[in-house]
Amino acid sequence: MRNEDTMRKKSLFIMAALLLCLVLAGCAGKKEEEEDKEGDIKGAILMAVGEEAVSCQEAMAYLYLLKRQYESGMGEGIWSFQIGEDKTLEDYAKESVISNLTQLKIICQQAQEEGISLSEEESYEAAQAARQLLKTVKEEDIGRFEITEDTLTTVYADNALAAKFFDAATAQVDTNISDEEAKQITIQYVAVITNGTDGKEKAKERAEKLRKEAKKASSFLNFASSNSDLEEVEQTFGKADMPEEFGQAAMELEKGELSPVIEGKKGYYILYCITDYNEDATAAKKEEIIDKSRDQMFREKYEEWSKKYKVVVSSALWDEFSLTQENI
Repeated sequence: MRNEDTMRKKSLFIMAALLLCLVLAGCAGKKEEEEDKEGDIKGAILMAVGEEAVSCQEAMAYLYLLKRQYESGMGEGIWSFQIGEDKTLEDYAKESVISNLTQLKIICQQAQEEGISLSEEESYEAAQAARQLLKTVKEEDIGRFEITEDTLTTVYADNALAAKFFDAATAQVDTNISDEEAKQITIQYVAVITNGTDGKEKAKERAEKLRKEAKKASSFLNFASSNSDLEEVEQTFGKADMPEEFGQAAMELEKGELSPVIEGKKGYYILYCITDYNEDATAAKKEEIIDKSRDQMFREKYEEWSKKYKVVVSSALWDEFSLTQENI
């Protein structure tokens, strides 16, 4: 069984990174607003996504998770922070909940249509994660946001299904990334920044002097830290993200090699190659390239899926809920 803490961290708030919720905003399907509001608000249906109805209670659970996430680091007063001329952070948070819920429900329905479902073990893990989270919810928030174990179990189960479907939907992505494409190097460097045209000659003279001293230094890192005009003296990068000033020259160095003085637009640089093949960074870069390909494939598929699902939201109902005061 997978570690429950890992599952909770992976699942919380609609798999924001994995499912591209904010990236996909605006591609959620054809959305219509319903202005009618009748009966008990907390027990009412807030929105319909395709064949699935979403209760206000479920949406409030996601709103609570947002509240919990942001207030833990920024305090309760963050929701009045103004974003633009006529929108607060609370307005943005509520819009994000609707957008993300829409995307999640479309993804889950599409998963079911394609025969993807949770195993008994995965369903059990979702229920366990919900129970563990519920133990940490304050009593006042349980009442205010109508938090229940069943609702949280639905949250975790939907996110687990969406993650499983993401893997299935992107299984055909090419994972054979060559070392040449992903190779990362690590260099340390001394920067001598030119202060205008008049200081260019003096800067070059200083750089040449420093290079001679660097050849005698027992630790290039210590030497660079003491003599560079820039605070940063070490970088790891590859062909796709080379520093403009000296990247190409760095890629041509071998391990342990000291470069000549290199002229850039902002000054002069002396490079020392720590490794011309950073194995760990290269492996991480391969994973990053694969992840980007999967994200792109999933975005394209989602855009097609979303066209099939009609979305209706009761904006009047959702307006009744607040992150800063008791909900009706």
